[in-house]
Amino acid sequence: MIKCNVTVCGTIGREAASRTGKEGKTFLSFPLRVAIQGKDGQSETVEIGVSRDGGQDEAAGYRKGSRIVATGTMYLKRRGERLYFNLFADRIVPAAADAADAIEGEMSFRGKAGKNIEERKDKNGKPYTVFSAFSAEKTEDGFEYQWVRFLC
Repeated sequence: MIKCNVTVCGTIGREAASRTGKEGKTFLSFPLRVAIQGKDGQSETVEIGVSRDGGQDEAAGYRKGSRIVATGTMYLKRRGERLYFNLFADRIVPAAADAADAIEGEMSFRGKAGKNIEERKDKNGKPYTVFSAFSAEKTEDGFEYQWVRFLC
């Protein structure tokens, strides 16, 4: 299981829709697009599925193109070749005009470490550890695995 407590700043990709869960509870759902910039200066857009408690009367507050900051719990799920980011938001507020796209927070990871755990040193001689680990999730067809690379 990969669970993250995050604050995300991005742009709403589609009007919010009101949906009903299995227990009959209504919630709002919409995609949030976040442009993440790499070390090489190139950016890639990550789409996060956001949901939060609420009904149709609140949906009008979440319009396509609006910039928001959402805080909550995000889960990463792999289905075949696709990786999904699902954020269950506790709080959503309008983003400041100068706020940059970002994903910040802490990740909880439950899984198993790979075989290669390496001790390295950075350019200043400070030691750090590098390793990969995977998390497995039971699905209808068997298991789905998600590998993560860690730098400690």
